[in-house]
Amino acid sequence: MKISISETTLGKNSNIKNYATNARKFLIDNVSYITLNHEVETGLLNSHDSMVRTVISELYQQAIVENKLGIFTLLDLTKVSKIPSWFLISWLDIDTLELQDIDKSSYNILCTIPEYREKILVDITPYRNQKTGKITDVSTFHSRLVRNMLSRSYYLFDRMWLSPTLIYLLTKFYSLIISNKIGKVYNLPIQEQTIVATVLAIYFTNNCADINDVINPMMFKMDFLSRNVDTKAVFKYVEEKYSVKDFNLQAVVDTIVELGPSRMKKFTLSTFFSMNTNLVSNQLMSLMSLEYPPYFTVGILEALSGSKSSMMHTLKNLQMRKEMNQFSGEIIKTQTFIHSLA
Repeated sequence: MKISISETTLGKNSNIKNYATNARKFLIDNVSYITLNHEVETGLLNSHDSMVRTVISELYQQAIVENKLGIFTLLDLTKVSKIPSWFLISWLDIDTLELQDIDKSSYNILCTIPEYREKILVDITPYRNQKTGKITDVSTFHSRLVRNMLSRSYYLFDRMWLSPTLIYLLTKFYSLIISNKIGKVYNLPIQEQTIVATVLAIYFTNNCADINDVINPMMFKMDFLSRNVDTKAVFKYVEEKYSVKDFNLQAVVDTIVELGPSRMKKFTLSTFFSMNTNLVSNQLMSLMSLEYPPYFTVGILEALSGSKSSMMHTLKNLQMRKEMNQFSGEIIKTQTFIHSLA
């Protein structure tokens, strides 16, 4: 079932639902100071580093070619003396289009301003050299915008996000990376670790689709799980106990405890979060990626683009280079990402 950032554990704890409500007065009062003229903004959005070619840079170039960067409004806060604390949250940007579902009042107010109407608002202050006016950290800038494009495409999807091949690969990455961490902590043999991976896979595929069944039909194609355990027994347990709406991350932890060995009886949601804070370099991004597929996906893309992270280290240890290469090729050619943006 599709999940919004505000519905995640971190989102609830950070009160993201009211983020735009708190920010909108500042955005409205300072619109002429913090927004850029069209020519300058276009120039910054077209920033590139010809010496660097990664999967993220290729996706970004694809967005330029297909004229998809109009979904962004760039903000430069250097002319403002007092910057509200919520603009210092690098892992979150306001997409005013999404506000129509979580904060209708802010959506209606902000969309009266052309610069903000159904745009993703991105603070570029950390990336822009004030003397030259140019983007200095192009790779990080591209990564942030690709992250937002993934989030926008996720918000817009109807029945399934991305292609079946990409969902298969992302599910494989998610379930095996995290079950590998759990397996090491609790010294799980391959069969028990695969049960954990199966439960995680059910959860992840559910978050990539908008259907009524707690067991997504795609789960029957996850052959990397069925080689080691009877996945149908796990499916039956989950089906009998949970609906798709009930099968949240707490339910995932409870199921792992129930189906796992006795030494996992003290495994909790807090334990789950604490052992996964280093998936990527930013701790809060790591926590968000556990529940929100676009953030997990950008973590994979950053790893494939050269970022040194726990995620990349685990992928290499799991000998998944073939899958990594397949994912890079598929996400660039798919019609379900950049092409879907509006």
